[in-house]
Amino acid sequence: MKTFAWIVVFFACSSFVPAFAGYTLYGDLPYVTDADSKQQTLDVYVPRNDASVPMPVHIFVHGGGWVIGDKGHRARRRAAFYTDRGVVLVSINYRLSPDYTHPAHVEDCAAAVKWVVDNISQYGGDPAHIVLSGHSAGAHLVALLAIHPDYLFAQGLSRDLFKAVVPVDTGQFDLTQPLAGRGANMLERMKEKAYGTSIEILTDASPALQVTPNASLSPFRLFVTADRSEAAERTRQFAEVLERNGHDAHYVVIDGGYSHGDMNRAIYENDSPVSQTILDFLFSD
Repeated sequence: MKTFAWIVVFFACSSFVPAFAGYTLYGDLPYVTDADSKQQTLDVYVPRNDASVPMPVHIFVHGGGWVIGDKGHRARRRAAFYTDRGVVLVSINYRLSPDYTHPAHVEDCAAAVKWVVDNISQYGGDPAHIVLSGHSAGAHLVALLAIHPDYLFAQGLSRDLFKAVVPVDTGQFDLTQPLAGRGANMLERMKEKAYGTSIEILTDASPALQVTPNASLSPFRLFVTADRSEAAERTRQFAEVLERNGHDAHYVVIDGGYSHGDMNRAIYENDSPVSQTILDFLFSD
């Protein structure tokens, strides 16, 4: 295991998109027919500079315990970071619990990825160079989407289509295990709203329990803060399950007292191991 310590410096940032922003936003695009309001839409942020070749694409899935959250949270700062570096950013919404339960969330993520593969070239993006990342519950969803045999398959997509899958700061890889540590009671309530208590459903929704040795998966790069010891241990266990089954997986524990929110910001903070890993894969051959 490699553990990195790093320091994040935060700068004040206005909440509006300035006129000189280096990207164009195409907002609230439905990724399914008869989309359920904004919960089945996505935003595409495209660099304004003319690219001579198709640009790599970063798909991001927000967190919120499967019950809250929105694709617009921190999206402008995330968009500025990636579009300044010649990357098309796609931020997606998905149906939320308790109104919708498993597998609605991950099915929506699969449909959004299908939309990107089919349409992103119209926005200058390269469907052959996609990195999929997510934070918190979004990290659980990207892991489940990229491992489970059904959801991408139902969209006619293969599980090895991503340059990398980057789950950031979740311990939700085996939902059949009770949670422990800070905030466990609240997280258990959120989990029950989204997945209920059926062992069959919890197993189907657990990335660690869907890993098999005979699948072609995208590389996994997992990040978690050392400040959440329970999540760090479960991330280690998940990475080891992937590795034992012959898959490309590495995990990094971030030292230095970084909060769950800090880990979200690390996805677009300059010089963080999270953002640099995403960029390295986006621009890899």
